[in-house]
Amino acid sequence: MSTGNLILSDERFDLKDIINFNQIIGKIHIGNVYIETIKGKVHYSKTGAHIVPYIDK
Repeated sequence: MSTGNLILSDERFDLKDIINFNQIIGKIHIGNVYIETIKGKVHYSKTGAHIVPYIDK
């Protein structure tokens, strides 16, 4: 069960979910800087799922 925000594309579920973990889960490289993040984007597929560190734009 998701506790995050589902991503919709043309009003349809895009097989992605953004979750706030409330603790640092990784870093994102932007330009020449690494930024710590507490959010992750879950990518779902037929064979499983994986989480990628995420920040709001």
